[in-house]
Amino acid sequence: MAINIFQMDWLLIDTIIITLLILSLIIVRIFKEMYRFRFAISNESLECISFNAVFKNQNVVVKDWFLVKNQILAPINITRPLIVIIRTNIKKRLNRVLTEGLSSYGFNVLYINLKFRNDLFDKSSNEEIRGVLTEIISLCVKKGLIINSNYILTNSYESNLYYSSILSDDHYKGMILVNPKFKKSSVRYLISIINEVNLKPLIHAIFSKKSKLNLKNKNYKIVLREFNELNNTNLRLISLEKVKNSFKFYETILLGTIIKILENISLKS
Repeated sequence: MAINIFQMDWLLIDTIIITLLILSLIIVRIFKEMYRFRFAISNESLECISFNAVFKNQNVVVKDWFLVKNQILAPINITRPLIVIIRTNIKKRLNRVLTEGLSSYGFNVLYINLKFRNDLFDKSSNEEIRGVLTEIISLCVKKGLIINSNYILTNSYESNLYYSSILSDDHYKGMILVNPKFKKSSVRYLISIINEVNLKPLIHAIFSKKSKLNLKNKNYKIVLREFNELNNTNLRLISLEKVKNSFKFYETILLGTIIKILENISLKS
């Protein structure tokens, strides 16, 4: 039976073809975004040491954590503070990039997957985080993997998770926050904690200048306004131009900024 092409619904066919093309483009975009970052460390000079030890408290659980060392540069940089990257579900792939980048530069990096048993976060949770962190670092020292217990905390946490107990720790040497989500109350709370513990090491907060929709980063605007009003010199603000909050295509600039901060802290510690 012959098909009469003049009786076919070409409008419907065109619609189907265009829809399939659009879906294909979306799938390709999602695939590229998912596999943009490597899921494993590729630098052969890096040694990834994982542990089976699990730490559990009333509010905090740590099951997945590992230490990354540069086998070539680590013996030269043994006096440098340990870099602690605490990970939740925020910016997981970006944290992997920072872990490999900082280790490749010669820092020992402790990567901790931290989970909370509930959404409530109080003073006891602060103490538990410090306790778990102290136990993990002590275990690494006991096994001879590191000799310096001093550490610098690097994370991308939510605004209310500033660890007052960690800020008063003798081994704490600094904190770097990557695009933290600030509210007016949380900025004032953070600065009050800084003043309360008589903080000496600076807290560096790195912000992208833009948000996801290419608009100005409202979190940076909030903290800048409060920072200028309260005039606290222990909180250092850094804004990266032309960068969106995902830091996509600007990971190297972020990494270079963090390394510069870490070098300055290492010289003072």
